[in-house]
Amino acid sequence: MENNNQNWPTNNEEIKNLLVENQKLLTEIREQTEKTKKYIRAGRIISFLYLVLIIAPLLFAAFYLPPLIKNYMAPYQELLGNTEGATGLDVDSINELLGQFKQK
Repeated sequence: MENNNQNWPTNNEEIKNLLVENQKLLTEIREQTEKTKKYIRAGRIISFLYLVLIIAPLLFAAFYLPPLIKNYMAPYQELLGNTEGATGLDVDSINELLGQFKQK
């Protein structure tokens, strides 16, 4: 057991010096820990802001764009003949018309 005790301080002055040195080291570690906490907190806030900047426009587009597009497309649908009661563009009738023009 005497071999293990060789590194231990033997008098009060050595113990006092070691305690002062430990206190300085602990103060440095605490300052570094506080800086790390602030850095992590700032990173989380920035990540949240990025998330909001990406998700908010997507939600806005999902809720507000379809009615706006429907309102703006209504006049064009009337011009194209696509009204609410119609089924839309009939490809077979167009092909039939093209066939008639080719025969003439």
